[in-house]
Amino acid sequence: MDCTDYQERILEAMDQLSPGVDPAVEAHLSHCETCRGFFAAQQMLDQALSAEFAGARLSRQFSTHLRQNLQRESSATWLELLPDVLNLAGAGALAAWASAQFSDEPWVLAGSFTLLASVASLLVLSRQHVEELED
Repeated sequence: MDCTDYQERILEAMDQLSPGVDPAVEAHLSHCETCRGFFAAQQMLDQALSAEFAGARLSRQFSTHLRQNLQRESSATWLELLPDVLNLAGAGALAAWASAQFSDEPWVLAGSFTLLASVASLLVLSRQHVEELED
């Protein structure tokens, strides 16, 4: 391995929750001044960043408010989709009814499934159009 490989292993070790350098890297650090400097610079950078962001604390209510907002948002999403689901269910019921009434007519069965597929496609396209308008 060359210094680049050892430096990658140093960075990987620093990304861990409990950083520790493996014995091969420690042996390399004992005789390579370049990598020792790299390791020291990474430790200083890590300490500086930890000190800089140590002051950022979340309030005790943060997780509660976040959970409530996520629940509110997920229920709003279902309410927004309800008309689409009802339209699709209605088209499915109509297709099933037509198929049962005219089961001996193959064109009715094909038309029923075409109607169902068309309604589903229109719902998808209308949902995409609404999302584009919101952006």
